[in-house]
This record gives sequence, C-alpha cells and structure tokens, in this order.
Amino acid sequence: LGHSALASLFVLNGMRGERLLLQFAEAERKRTNLSRYFSPNVTAELARADDALSQSRTIPVAVMFVDIVGFTRFASAVSAAEAMETLRSFFARMERAVFAHNGTLDKYLGDGLMATFGTPVPGPDSAVNALRCGAAMQSAVEDWYRERAQRGLPPFRIGVGVHFGEVAFGNIGNSRLELAVIGDTVNVASRLESLTRELDATIAVSREVLEQAIAVAGPQDPCLAGFHPVGPRKVQGTSKWIEV
Repeated sequence: LGHSALASLFVLNGMRGERLLLQFAEAERKRTNLSRYFSPNVTAELARADDALSQSRTIPVAVMFVDIVGFTRFASAVSAAEAMETLRSFFARMERAVFAHNGTLDKYLGDGLMATFGTPVPGPDSAVNALRCGAAMQSAVEDWYRERAQRGLPPFRIGVGVHFGEVAFGNIGNSRLELAVIGDTVNVASRLESLTRELDATIAVSREVLEQAIAVAGPQDPCLAGFHPVGPRKVQGTSKWIEV
C-alpha cells in the first residue's frame, strides 16, 4: 500500500475504534442507569433489549412500600450526618432484599422506599416474591437491631405494605430513563403501609396478595405464615375499601 492508502486505512480504523468506544460507553451508561432499579440479572437482560422499556404497558404487579417507624423522632435527636448514615445502612439492607427476590427498586421516599415485583416482565410469582421479600426485610432489620444494640444505639422497626393489581408501567423520562408505576394499586399499597401503625403490625397486605400467592405457592407456603384477617379498611382519599 502507498502512503496515502495507509493513511486512509489508519483514519478508517481510528473512526471505527472511536465508534466502538462510544457504543461501549453508551452501553455502560445504559447498564448503570438500569442498575438503579433492577437486580443484576434483569439489568443484563434489559441492556441487551433496546425496546424493553420503550412502551408503557398495563401489567399486574405486587407493589410494596417500606418505612422506618419513628425515624423522624430519631432524626430530630441526632446530627444530620448520623441520620444520613443510618438511612444509608437501612437502604443497603432493604435494597439487597428487593434484588434477591427479583424486585424492582422504584424509588427512595425519605426514610422509606417503594418496590415492585413483576416489573419489567410480569410473572405468576410476583406476590410470592413480595411476601418473601417482606419476611427477608424483617429478618435483616432484626439483625440490624442486634448490631445497633451492641453499640448502644436505639432499635428501629419497619412497616411494610403490599398490594397486588394492575398498574401502568413505563419510562416517563424525556432525556433520561425514569421508570414509574402508576395506578390505584400504588395508592392501596401505600395505605397498607400506613395501617401497620394502627394495627401494630410489621406487614399489612391485601386479600389480593394472599390469594395470588396461594394460587401459585399453595396455602402452606412459609411466606403465608402469620397473616390473619383484620377486616375491611377504607383507602384514604378514595371511596375504596380493601380486605386487610
């Protein structure tokens, strides 16, 4: 090859290399963005599927809200740095439980979080996964209590609410990925979490969650242990009543 041809070849290779580098950087950016929400196995799957989140869909999912009971009072008595570190420790434990049970971390909410099970791909075991995740969260918090007690720190307890039903799921972002689930199912799950104070319970769930879990795992599955009916409760802000 002549000097001119060689120069053209180097330029072409350089452009191809730059293109590949940009594609790699975009793939890593997408994977990092997805990892905010999904467990590593789901993230890898979605990163390969360009259109997996492009369209909003109505799908059946289990929605969970989790909150630290009494955190506001605790935060008012300690430094902002200590309150922040406490939340980081709490969220790390809750996030591991969500991802370990094929859940999606929807968002952090002050001293709590919202998670969904059955997004982005709905499945029959969504309610079972949510209940098992709730039990794992309680176990993780009990371990955390013991760690804190050894350092002379006050304990916490959590409130968990879970409901099963249809939601609209999709990307509501414009220039960046911002996933959301919207619908009455979300409102009911939030109300159930609030009810844990009134009921002096760790976990409050709807009849729909239990029925879905029983249909998949059977009535003797350990995830169903300890639940008992407390009757209908009204959903705040609506005329809807739910069996709790």
